[in-house]
Amino acid sequence: MALDLPRIFLLSTHLKSEELHKLEDQIPTLTYDINEAEIVVGNISKSERAKFELRRARLETVPLEQPQAQDDRSQQLSVVVDLQEARKGSDDTPSPKRRRITEQPKQDGSTVRVVKLAWLNSSLEQGRVLPIEPYVLYEGKKATPRNATPTFATTTTTTAATKDLSTSSILDRAVQERKAQPANPSIHDRYRRRPDSSATLSQNPPNLVRQTTSEHDIALPMVPDFLKTTYSCQRPTPVNPPNEEFVAALTEVRTIRRLRADEVGVRAYSTSIATVAAYPYRLKTSQEVARLPGCGDKIAELWHQWKEKGELVEVREANVDPMVSVLKLFYNIWGVGDTTAREFYRKGWRDLDDVVEYGWNSLSRAQQIGVKYYDEFLLKIPRDEAAFIGAIILEYARKIDPGFEMVIAGGYRRGKQQCGDVDVVLSNRDESKTLRVVERVVASLDKARLITHTLTLSLHNSERGQRPLSWKGDAPSKSGFDTLDKALVVWRDPSRDDAPHRRVDIIISPWKTVGCAVLGWSGGTTFQRDVRRYCKREKGFKFDSSGIRRRADGTWVNLEGSSTGDAAPDMETAERRVFEGLGLPWRSPEERCTGVTQAGCRIMKLGRLVHVYLYLHAVNMPLTIELPEQYGFVLVAATSTFFINTLHVLLTSKARKASGLKYPIPYASNELAEKDPQAFKFNCAQRSHANFTENQISFLGALLISGLRFPVASAAIGAGWAFSRIYYAIGYSSGGPQGRMRGSIGSFLFDTTLKLMAAYTSITYALG
Repeated sequence: MALDLPRIFLLSTHLKSEELHKLEDQIPTLTYDINEAEIVVGNISKSERAKFELRRARLETVPLEQPQAQDDRSQQLSVVVDLQEARKGSDDTPSPKRRRITEQPKQDGSTVRVVKLAWLNSSLEQGRVLPIEPYVLYEGKKATPRNATPTFATTTTTTAATKDLSTSSILDRAVQERKAQPANPSIHDRYRRRPDSSATLSQNPPNLVRQTTSEHDIALPMVPDFLKTTYSCQRPTPVNPPNEEFVAALTEVRTIRRLRADEVGVRAYSTSIATVAAYPYRLKTSQEVARLPGCGDKIAELWHQWKEKGELVEVREANVDPMVSVLKLFYNIWGVGDTTAREFYRKGWRDLDDVVEYGWNSLSRAQQIGVKYYDEFLLKIPRDEAAFIGAIILEYARKIDPGFEMVIAGGYRRGKQQCGDVDVVLSNRDESKTLRVVERVVASLDKARLITHTLTLSLHNSERGQRPLSWKGDAPSKSGFDTLDKALVVWRDPSRDDAPHRRVDIIISPWKTVGCAVLGWSGGTTFQRDVRRYCKREKGFKFDSSGIRRRADGTWVNLEGSSTGDAAPDMETAERRVFEGLGLPWRSPEERCTGVTQAGCRIMKLGRLVHVYLYLHAVNMPLTIELPEQYGFVLVAATSTFFINTLHVLLTSKARKASGLKYPIPYASNELAEKDPQAFKFNCAQRSHANFTENQISFLGALLISGLRFPVASAAIGAGWAFSRIYYAIGYSSGGPQGRMRGSIGSFLFDTTLKLMAAYTSITYALG
């Protein structure tokens, strides 16, 4: 059972990265925003160090024990209220007693304590929250960012007594408060230190969460119980969550933090992203965001910023930062992580040409292929193409043995419409058939010219007799999350000349642990991390996609029933048995979408903007088109013009039939039109249609351009133009030139307004 701990901020001082992460995983009430913390835990032992850590994190506090003006000893702050003096001049009978009231600070969020790490370790070891007083190094009251003046508690007696306080008593209190202030404020009180980038969640000063009166009137839904767990594998996270746009914005920030080597920031945002992605309701207020576990006031302020501006300031600034742009370019190379991207940048490389010219021989084979097919690997793979690739791989596997079965895992199984790569898990009920079979599958695909490059061919599982990965204690492991036989290949359809190269992973699993294999390859990154963390913390197991072992003695834990003669009838059933054996609720693959895949060609809604990234093959740079969220109204207005054209066709056809004129005569002659009213009406209807087609193209251009900046206004003006054109068409066709005047004037005014708005939009976009 999780301990009922207060909100805790963990200092990274004097802690190794592994120790820090291990402790973070054990704290259910962990916050990465020190401003929210009630308790700050650190591997420190002196009060001065505690004060320094708070100043470094830019959390200004007032010590609850204040020095008196002429006394070197610290005395407990107290407020003495003399009821007898306060009531002088009152008609009430004065009290013969003096009351001395001493107020003790309360842990209500306005104070913060810095405690030794030993308190947390001892509490975790004993399974209960120990008394905190023996471990407290410092206790202070949180001050406002602009004013660190001590705030004194006051005790109110009665309303009448407060009103009757004399002027002299007020002055006396003011003098007392003045004396209580430090005579010589430290340099840290006058000049704030620039915080360590890893000290808090944000690199910018924390802002107050903006709230409006209407926000307090909104009834907030209950936070679901599944959000109160620290394991994302215990809660559903859909592929398209209600707050998908905000999740995408936070993911952009997390990527920026990763590129800048802000490991603490990456973990903090990962926690917030996982929570927001699993929240089943559309966020409406900052207050609603702040109450979510792992979010708090900082994420609430970011949500308000995103809601108001349609973007996050940190993302906007990073997009114009040349260094971040270069790091993103390198980071998108297959086989290059954030550390390698920074290494490339430190070497002075600024584009792919520099990588090729100065560092080609130092690249791994995977990185060389990643550079060679940079643009193609950034293209997404549609679901139908992923299914086609999987079917071909299964076909060639069954040529080796007809008993092979296949599951397409990864993003495809989680329900994504487009995937970055294709992950195929193959298995056979006959364990001898999966031994080293990956070599034969790859060879047959290569012979069919379906594979152009084989980047990795691993036989780890076959080399240890297809047994689950052995348990080697708590020593760091370099095996990663997967030790199955697998091949990472580059795929290309030889039947299509324009077919792009695709990344394909072929994984082979014996049937006895196929449930672990499918589970290990079907979840988002955070989901998979939490499955391993859950197994370790809650079950004492070591989870790997090749199987599960007990950490105590290293024995294999069979959850799928194959050794008892009750083998699973299919791969999904085997996977369900793993969930059940671990005590986890079944989550369909579509509910495991805790990760956000980054790719070169993608559509991401960011607040009120939809960013469509298209990589230009000639220059290896992204072209960004920004579409407002309300742009759908603009498209509706544009679509309406197609039906107006249909109306013109109907009116013209009716007039032609009435006049008796046959195709292809475009207009009746002047002589005929003067004699025959029906011929005249036909000419009017025909001219009305021609006038519409002459103006429609320019109108649509102005509408689509102005809608980029003024979507709602442009759609409304476009609707006005459409109604004017309908009025114009009917009036002209039935009443002749005079019948078109009102519609003509209206459409002209709406059209001119749109063109001016389009000009303004174009200029502002050109100027940035």
